[in-house]
Amino acid sequence: ALPELEIQRQVAMMFRVNPARLRRFTKIATQTVALEERMIRQGSFNKQEKRYPTALIQGHHLIENMVNQEVRRDIREVYHLNLGNNQCILGAGMSGTVTKVHQIATGTAFALKTLTLNEEVDAQNLDLKNELRIMAALDHPNIVRLVETFYAGPNVYLVMELCAGGELFDRLIERGQFKEDEVRVMVRKIISVIKFCHERGIVHRDLKLENILFDSTNEPKVCDFGLSKYLTTGDFLDQKVGTPYYIAPEVLEGNYDEKVDLWSVGVITYMLLSGLPPFPGDTDADVIRAVRCGALNLALEEFRGLSSDAIDFMRALLERNTKRRPSAAEAMALPWMAGGLSTASCEAPLVETVQHLLKYAEYPTLKKVALEMVSFSFTSAELKSMIPEFHKFDLHNCGEISIGDFRQVFTNLTKANNGTGGGGGD
Repeated sequence: ALPELEIQRQVAMMFRVNPARLRRFTKIATQTVALEERMIRQGSFNKQEKRYPTALIQGHHLIENMVNQEVRRDIREVYHLNLGNNQCILGAGMSGTVTKVHQIATGTAFALKTLTLNEEVDAQNLDLKNELRIMAALDHPNIVRLVETFYAGPNVYLVMELCAGGELFDRLIERGQFKEDEVRVMVRKIISVIKFCHERGIVHRDLKLENILFDSTNEPKVCDFGLSKYLTTGDFLDQKVGTPYYIAPEVLEGNYDEKVDLWSVGVITYMLLSGLPPFPGDTDADVIRAVRCGALNLALEEFRGLSSDAIDFMRALLERNTKRRPSAAEAMALPWMAGGLSTASCEAPLVETVQHLLKYAEYPTLKKVALEMVSFSFTSAELKSMIPEFHKFDLHNCGEISIGDFRQVFTNLTKANNGTGGGGGD
């Protein structure tokens, strides 16, 4: 392993990083390189194929933002907390209060969620730690991003990207209902989040209009993972949690899996297209009763003019029989989701993008780790210019890029170059 001063020198040469960030990146880069070397010695990591075991992907590799776990500074040294200013309160959820704060060095605004650990209530502490673990493991363009984590006594402070565009719930109240094409685009992004989470064994359990926010670029973002849980394939959950309008009938029975999230997406779709809940009631008890045994009405006046694919989509997701209800991946493949797709993924990426990716593949481990550290600190505004290029590789419009997507894009580029007399390549 390289001495720490040598690592600092190398990182400083790679990036123009200020001293405070350099010290943090150096510590984490050193630990990660040491972790990789230990895994190679233990035979749990194939250096040639770059394969990490699932447990380490969830716990140690940089799919989880390790910077957040290493910050030991006082949060007041980094952010203006605006304590006592009611205008800065953004909301309060089941697990904590959310306020608007500003980074001292840059003036950039963020959302701060404050969680309080209770030494006498172990179950509550486990829930809060569970939320933190899940948030740290999620990096998706349509999930509210966790930027940093600070610890101070019983409090845990989660610094997250600020979604200044408000809630989807408020937009629906203002507009009454949305056009079909608008809803399809939003729902596709929400399902891409659910697919992303389910593939990592995470069930959200509280999807609703209030938990979908918009950032400064008008991109929808799923938030509030306070009720989320890890679930092993084939296992079931039994805790009766959620919000009445959006809760799936099997939750009320106390025996359910990840498909409860698809039911909630079905409810959201229904409400966006009609402005009405699929299972209404004057009280929570009435709503619960309707969810248990009420009939689904897809012949509303508000649905006149909708495509048959949209109706079929809602019918599929609001299917009471969980064996017939589609998974997130199956929902993404339904005909309604395929309609109106952007043509961005049909365009070739910029030459500069391809060159950067090829260079990245040749970087040593330390440089890759440092780059991952930097990437976690980007704001939505800084990422805005990269989004069009991202979509050119995201061939399935699911919010993530697979190895297959990369291969397909590079294959298409090679064919295009060969077809136009350009130089092909491997």
